[in-house]
Amino acid sequence: PINELTYGALLGACNRVNQLMPAFTLVKEMKESGATLTEEMFLKLIELCSRNKQAKTAVDVFEAMRSSGVSPGVKTYTSLLTAMANNDSNSSLHFEAKNRSVFIRPRGLWEETHEESYDNILKTKANAANNLFRVFLVFGEMKSSGIQPDVAAYNALINSCAAVGDLERAMGVLKEMYDDQNCFPPDAITFTSLIKTAANAHDIKAAEQIFSDMQQRTNHFSSFHSPSEKTFKHMMNANLNANRFRRVLELWDDMMGRQLAPTNHTCSSALTACQRLKNVDKALRIYNSMNRFSVRLDNCSLLKMVKICEEAGRKDVTREILIKRSSQ
Repeated sequence: PINELTYGALLGACNRVNQLMPAFTLVKEMKESGATLTEEMFLKLIELCSRNKQAKTAVDVFEAMRSSGVSPGVKTYTSLLTAMANNDSNSSLHFEAKNRSVFIRPRGLWEETHEESYDNILKTKANAANNLFRVFLVFGEMKSSGIQPDVAAYNALINSCAAVGDLERAMGVLKEMYDDQNCFPPDAITFTSLIKTAANAHDIKAAEQIFSDMQQRTNHFSSFHSPSEKTFKHMMNANLNANRFRRVLELWDDMMGRQLAPTNHTCSSALTACQRLKNVDKALRIYNSMNRFSVRLDNCSLLKMVKICEEAGRKDVTREILIKRSSQ
C-alpha cells in the first residue's frame, strides 16, 4: 500500500505542476485508505486552491484541517488569506461543487449558499465586503493563536481591501505593519497592492503619492522599492480612469526606461491613451516595443492599433500590422 510519505510526494508534485483535480483525487484515495493528512499536505492543497482562485474550496480545506486536529502554521494561514484575497468572482464554481464530498465542511467561515445562485451573489459588492470581513477574521484568529503574521499575510489583507477599494482600511494595515516590530518592512508587493486599492477607490492623488513614496529613500517608508510591471499596470489604470492620458504615456515611458517587459494589459492601456490623444506616432513606437518584447497583439489591442492608424490615414501601416498578426 502507498504510505503517507508517498502521498505527500505525489501531492507535492501536483502542487508544482498546478494540477488541482489530481490532487483532490489523491486526497479522496487517502481518506478511503485511512491515511492521515499532515499540515504540509493541507498547505499544498490550499496553495493549489489559491492559484486556481478557488477560495471557497480553500476555506473548506482549512476548516477540515482544524476539525481533524491539525494546527495551522503561519504558511497555512498566509496561503488561506491569499486564496481569499485573490478570489475571482468570474471563476467557475464547477470544481468546488464537484469536490464538496472530499471534505465534510462544518458551519464556519463561509456559510452555505445555493450553488445555482452563488455565482451571482459573489459578484455583488455586499459579498465582496463580506469576503473582506472573513479575511480579517482569519487574520485575527491567526494573531490570537500566537502566530506571527509575515509580510505575505499583511499583503493579502491589503489585496482584499483593494477588491472593494477600501483605501482607509488598507492604509491602516500598512500602519500596523510598521507598528509590528516582529514583522519585516513592507515590500514592493505591499505598495503595488496599495496603489491597486487607490485605483479601485478612484483616488488618483493617493495612487500618485504612494507611487512616489515607495521610490524615496529618505521618507517615512523604510527603504526604496522599485516599481514592477504590475505597479505600472495599476498606476496606468488609475490614470486612465481619471482621463489623464498623457500621464499614462509618461508611465509607459518610465516603464520602458526601466527595461520592464510589458504585458498585454499595460500595452492596451498605453494604446488607449494614444487613441484618446490621437497620437499615431506614439502608438507605433508602442507597437514596436511590443514586438521587441515579444508581446503578441491581442484582439483588443489589434482593434485599437487599426483604429488609430486608419484615423491618421495610415492604411499602409494597418495592412502591415494585419499581415504580421495573421502570420503569428
